[in-house]
Amino acid sequence: ENLSEEEKADAEDERFCFWIDRKAEEEVRDRKREGIFQKIRGGRLPSGETLQEVIEAAVAETLQEIPQAIRLSRLSTNDLSEYRYGLDPYRNRLVEELAESKARLQRHLRTVTYDIANGTFLGRIFKGCQADPFMQRYALIDLKRRLRTAISDGQEPRNPDDPTASAVIDRLRSWEDELARTAPYTMKERLFQRENRDFIETREQAVADFNRVVEANQRAMEAHAKREIEEALFHQVMERLRAFRTLMSLGKALVEELEEEADRFQRSGVPPEGESQANAFFLDEEALQDLEGNRLWKTFYEAEIVPKEVELFQPAEIFAAIEEASAPRLDPRGRTQSPTPEEVRRALKAKLVQLGCKRLRPRIVGMERNVAPRDQQGLLIDEALLLEARFVLEKRQKAGEILSFGPDEIAAYIREKLGHAKRRSGHLAKIENLEDP
Repeated sequence: ENLSEEEKADAEDERFCFWIDRKAEEEVRDRKREGIFQKIRGGRLPSGETLQEVIEAAVAETLQEIPQAIRLSRLSTNDLSEYRYGLDPYRNRLVEELAESKARLQRHLRTVTYDIANGTFLGRIFKGCQADPFMQRYALIDLKRRLRTAISDGQEPRNPDDPTASAVIDRLRSWEDELARTAPYTMKERLFQRENRDFIETREQAVADFNRVVEANQRAMEAHAKREIEEALFHQVMERLRAFRTLMSLGKALVEELEEEADRFQRSGVPPEGESQANAFFLDEEALQDLEGNRLWKTFYEAEIVPKEVELFQPAEIFAAIEEASAPRLDPRGRTQSPTPEEVRRALKAKLVQLGCKRLRPRIVGMERNVAPRDQQGLLIDEALLLEARFVLEKRQKAGEILSFGPDEIAAYIREKLGHAKRRSGHLAKIENLEDP
């Protein structure tokens, strides 16, 4: 499909939301109360508020500050009388107040939009709420939709009531003429000491029209400021979502990289950094390695780790790792700087490996040997040999080589394994004796 970059980005964001929604529904079906994906979808925070509500409140508070920068005086009927009805002084005052308000508003907008553009505004919200990255992204996608609609629907109004425009000047002067015409008392009004109703009505209409000019300018300035803030916020949301998409693609590539390294390591026993020189002189005979030399750690993981660990990594740990890896750093000059994708990848990889070691170490390595109870000493060689025998015999059973197996067959396999190791070590010892000067 010939989609624009923005449309492709939108599609990827929507797929993310669909995935979160689907996982949340699975939690509901499984009757998991307060499941992690339900929290992400609802944006529920420990305070009881939702992340979306906190963002909306912060945006609303920022928009409410706009009118404070605009100070335009309204006209009152008390400002005009039969002896003082000129509107030009008030129009000139309005022109001056508009210039001052625009300058004041522009200064305010520079501060606000800078705060938004450099990430401080949203960063402060997310940090205060302690929202994890997935919750942030879900809330940002929702905010992106609403901002896009607001910017599209809220076209900045053209202000036809510019007090310096000739049409407005002429209109106000026509009111002056009308006020001048109705200002003198008629003979009847003087005779019966009545109010000058013609003048009072004209004055009310003139004041109302003048204030319409003031309010039109107020609305135009507020709309312009609101649009600038919404556009700045929209650009920052798009920037953050772009960073999340990059992080997601980095995460996928990193998972594939770690899976390849783990698969290669479990098959060969050679760590990712390469084989040491000493390794070449060790007897290559291990527990959890069948007689053909195939290592069985993947089978061990699937049989012993996966069923007992619902999730090897807790989502909170993953979110914290992502947050830590992608957090801005201070450069040598003390300026905040976002890490490069490669820096994020390296930091995230190191953190995931660290978390994996932390979760797997108790089962495999265990506590300090000869100090901790046996069930805390990790995977001992006798248990490893029993597991190896079971895995090999299960494989033979699935292949139809044997019908069933029990303790006798397991013991026979272990004897065969030990005999195999003894024969190999004997050959190695003879070779070593021949080479020994």
